[in-house]
Amino acid sequence: MNSNPVWLKIPFILTVFGLIPFFLLSGFNEGTSNLLKTYCFFIVVFMCGVLWGISIPNQGAIVNKSKKRDILFILSISFSLVVLVSYVILSKQLFFIFSSLVFIFLLVCDFYLFKEKRLDYSYFKLRFIVTSIVVLILIISQIIK
Repeated sequence: MNSNPVWLKIPFILTVFGLIPFFLLSGFNEGTSNLLKTYCFFIVVFMCGVLWGISIPNQGAIVNKSKKRDILFILSISFSLVVLVSYVILSKQLFFIFSSLVFIFLLVCDFYLFKEKRLDYSYFKLRFIVTSIVVLILIISQIIK
């Protein structure tokens, strides 16, 4: 990746903008709750795609890391399917619980990738903070109702 400071700020900027709808949609009426559910669904699936993309090793390491890459790919697909099923058949409250768990599992996967030195510390720290905020918003939005 380019060491240009502007490129390093892009994930931070996109993440902050991605948090805004969680704050705005965590209102207490049915309409905003439905929008939050839909937005949360798309963000979880997007983050599953990010996990898969980050888990792909460099060309020189493909032979050594292919099994780990396959496991992370299967996890990202599984997380997406769990969220899809919970979005379609479960109540909003259960969906937000499943989504929160998937966000936490994705963070654990990011921790694994960080330990393997495939994620930068600043990115992992940003993901930790954002995941904590999102999970808190999802919990609070359901408790206060």
